[in-house]
Amino acid sequence: MVKLFVGTVVAILALGACGSDDEPSRAACEAIVEACHPLDVMGPGPIHECHENAESVWTPEQCAAEKTHCTQEVCVASGDAGSD
Repeated sequence: MVKLFVGTVVAILALGACGSDDEPSRAACEAIVEACHPLDVMGPGPIHECHENAESVWTPEQCAAEKTHCTQEVCVASGDAGSD
């Protein structure tokens, strides 16, 4: 009976450790990097900031908050959007 209890506890803890549902998704960060990386050729500026922050600084929540701004306003291929 003790082995059954211990086995059940271990199984529950193992499921909790997987935690993929609890971990924030990096999808927004990846979308920003995808949109900004090809345009990040001029050095410092808004495009570079979106690209670098999404790649290594921002949390998934910060990326989600900045995704629309970076992908639809800053890192666009036409016009001069994103230039200083």
